[in-house]
Amino acid sequence: MENIQQVTAGTAVAVEALATSNQGIEQNADILNETAQGFAKIASEIAETAELINETAGLGQNLEGGMERMLTSVRVQSESLHQVASNAESVNLLAEQLFSLIDQFKL
Repeated sequence: MENIQQVTAGTAVAVEALATSNQGIEQNADILNETAQGFAKIASEIAETAELINETAGLGQNLEGGMERMLTSVRVQSESLHQVASNAESVNLLAEQLFSLIDQFKL
């Protein structure tokens, strides 16, 4: 009878130890699941950051291309203004020569 009680007590201790172990395993599984979710969130945020970096790089390239086109346009406008100034000088010279000719015919 004493052996049966010892076996029963030992079994109860083993059952309690298994229950505690199972509880610890469940807690560890929960922690691992939370950790996996955390890593998944971090991976998602890294992917979003990479996408934003790529978008920013693309916008930078677009901006650079736009700035180059603006610079080209400014250069063309500058050349046009120089040509207009040169033409104005030529017109002014022709006007002076015309006035001189008119003065010669008045005499």
